[in-house]
Amino acid sequence: MIVVELFLEFALLSFVAFGGATALLPEMHRVVVENHHWLDDQTFTHLYAIAQAAPGPNVLVVTLKIGRAHV
Repeated sequence: MIVVELFLEFALLSFVAFGGATALLPEMHRVVVENHHWLDDQTFTHLYAIAQAAPGPNVLVVTLKIGRAHV
């Protein structure tokens, strides 16, 4: 089930990533684009651009958009 996979991957990222968005976004890109192919590179980049304009933490906004795209 994709919801469980998303939860487990992002929970793991939250436990191992230190340094805020600067450290977390490359790891998130690796998991989402390269490992699982949930998004392509261009879509991930567009989501990050949207997250820059949206209020709130960038990583949280990107995570919510990825989850919304797959649920």
